[in-house]
Amino acid sequence: MKEVDAKFLLALSSKARTRIYVTSNLDELLRRGEGVNPDFIRKQLKLHNEKAKRISDHMLDTTSKGPRAGFKEAV
Repeated sequence: MKEVDAKFLLALSSKARTRIYVTSNLDELLRRGEGVNPDFIRKQLKLHNEKAKRISDHMLDTTSKGPRAGFKEAV
């Protein structure tokens, strides 16, 4: 996901009563995060999954639809 899209979703989430957690499965995140330390991606995924469960975020899985389509679905 482009940084601008991610920042927009984060800003939108902080203003809204409903929070949307945009995610993907680990394999897809590793593919999209080419050049990023895989251990970092694994730790972040675990952390954010726990956060979403604890504060009851709505989850939007972009594994099969890609970040752009997920972004359009969220807004």
